[in-house]
Amino acid sequence: SLVSTLSKDQEEVITTLSKLGCAVNLGKAESVTADNYIKIIQTLNEDTLKQMSDNCLELVDGKGISRIKRIIESLWLDMWRMKIVKINNIKIGRGTKPFIIAEAGINHNGSVEKAVKMVKTAKNAGVSAIKFQTFKAHEFISDSSLTHTYTSQGKSITESQLDLFKRCELSNDDFYKIKKTCDDEKIIFLSTPQNKSDLDFLLELGVSAIKVGSDDFTNIPLLKYYSKTKLPIIISCGMANLSEIQTTLTSIGALNNYPTILMLTTSEYPTSMKNANLLKFKTLSKYFPNVILGYSDHTQ
Repeated sequence: SLVSTLSKDQEEVITTLSKLGCAVNLGKAESVTADNYIKIIQTLNEDTLKQMSDNCLELVDGKGISRIKRIIESLWLDMWRMKIVKINNIKIGRGTKPFIIAEAGINHNGSVEKAVKMVKTAKNAGVSAIKFQTFKAHEFISDSSLTHTYTSQGKSITESQLDLFKRCELSNDDFYKIKKTCDDEKIIFLSTPQNKSDLDFLLELGVSAIKVGSDDFTNIPLLKYYSKTKLPIIISCGMANLSEIQTTLTSIGALNNYPTILMLTTSEYPTSMKNANLLKFKTLSKYFPNVILGYSDHTQ
């Protein structure tokens, strides 16, 4: 719960608005609890607040106007603090249960059978969603001479980036099978698109939110295209500074009520514990108090 007891200001808000009979069902003032207050605030929006303000101002004389304005401002601030994003009707925000995403990524190695098994394993683990990556290797790796070195089963391996990602690429038919498995298992399907055509395909699949990796955090034209869908955007901000975060959140409308979840991320694979720096949550909360935050974990 966001609050265990109501503050005096919150009690006054409930009591006053209840007495004035404003345009929202607040229940009886004397029975309002902290949890009820959270539910009340989460049902509000700009239109209902304006209607409440107008109705209240009609019911008081000039001397009470400043007090009513202060009460409305208090409601407005609490509404933003308790902002909610919905994915498949699951509420995400302060005062709600954690929304946990299992990262499948490309760990299926291009095998749809393994991907389906991962969906079922994630469901058994009790997570909310499972996320894959949707891409066509030749569309984002233009230089076939690029190589990547990684460790597998204790051995250092160097191979062509194009060959690596081509091997881990899933077909459209594969994704239909994965999405159906998610639906059957009642777990939310998510996938990170690499470009516009990937998103268009995911929309055809019926994806309920868009996950954006840190590598595209400053790709403003692409992000604006994504935001046209009106779907919730979950976006990681690894490698970005505060100025870049401000620019990106502004560009997609996150600071103007677009459903956005900003993920604190360290772009290091794996991330050492000393570099996780969860105290960055304090900085992000300070500068972007109206944005819901999450954590994308790359630690071992």
